[in-house]
Amino acid sequence: MLVSDRAHGLALVRSLGRQGIRVVALNRTRGPGRYSRYALNVDLPADLDHAALQGLLERTGQALPQKPFLVPASDQFALFIARNRAELSRHYSFVVVDTATAERIANKRTQYEYAGAANVPLPKTIEVATVDDVERASDQIAYPCIIKPVYSDLWREYRDGQGLAQWKKLAVVSSPQELLDAYRRMSESGLEFLLQEFVPGGDDQIFNVFFYLDRDSNVVAALARQKLRQWPVGEGAGCYLVSVHAPEIIRQATVLLQSLNYCGLADVEFKRDARDGIYKLMEINIRSATHVSMAIDLGMDFPYIAYRHALGLPVTVDERYEAGRYWLDIGQDFRSFLYSRGRGRIGFIAWLASVLRARSFAYFAPDDLKPWLARLWELVRDARDLFR
Repeated sequence: MLVSDRAHGLALVRSLGRQGIRVVALNRTRGPGRYSRYALNVDLPADLDHAALQGLLERTGQALPQKPFLVPASDQFALFIARNRAELSRHYSFVVVDTATAERIANKRTQYEYAGAANVPLPKTIEVATVDDVERASDQIAYPCIIKPVYSDLWREYRDGQGLAQWKKLAVVSSPQELLDAYRRMSESGLEFLLQEFVPGGDDQIFNVFFYLDRDSNVVAALARQKLRQWPVGEGAGCYLVSVHAPEIIRQATVLLQSLNYCGLADVEFKRDARDGIYKLMEINIRSATHVSMAIDLGMDFPYIAYRHALGLPVTVDERYEAGRYWLDIGQDFRSFLYSRGRGRIGFIAWLASVLRARSFAYFAPDDLKPWLARLWELVRDARDLFR
């Protein structure tokens, strides 16, 4: 298993570990998930390149008596498996999209082209390659608008490599001059970017669908949820969500994934446009998402479904699930609360009441408390640093 040792990887570890499956988790960071009782954790060097990782996996696979199941918990690892599927498939079982499909989805430009061809609504998007392109486009798009990288993983690597943690995964600009200034800074990376219409509406207008599709692109399981809060506010990951019944979103996402002949785990995000009520595509992720523990708690155990399918075992899924199940990452949600309270958007009592409704959690689990305790220590340490 290739995981992040944060909430997403931890959910995968717990899912498989609770089924009695021996789990080895390969981590590049040092997060709370490393303390789970359900996995043997192996720390990878932070600077381990793809060639070295591939060599490590091949040597490990050759040494084992049977093929282990390989599942990614990040976009980078999912792309790594897709790009090296021929070599890795000799030693591992996995269900990940083929290389060509992975590349189409990793490239936001081609991802949106497929969405348009499948008649899936999306925000107005303009490709730009030079400052001149941006100047020409600056009067063709409404403000605020967004500058986003064509390749999110390359942008992330650039930010991390340059020590630019303060830079975000996209830029929201409010005028032509801000657009030009932001593009000039971001284009120093040498990467490609898109301009995109900003879809109005709060964070609670963002909806995601978990999917598992078989090798013939048939939907085996699908579950929708609504973001209620996220961190950072306006562009981050969901920290307080609720399961919902959303057949129209699931239908649109299914059409899009099947147009790509998709298979495996996926997470598709839409935002409801406050102007016309239309759900517009934000992005496709070729993996499940941080909140997959909610789906597991609702009886849709996506990691275990993927495991059984990869090994050719029968899979039975009850497509019904409970709407109104709340999921919480308390640390990130508290940051979101502080930001929103400072702007008069939510009071402490209302926030606390919402937190008490949560029944699924990023880190807490009664049968696996060490990751939660490690996360609490992180929060205490962060709070202490704030008040120094």
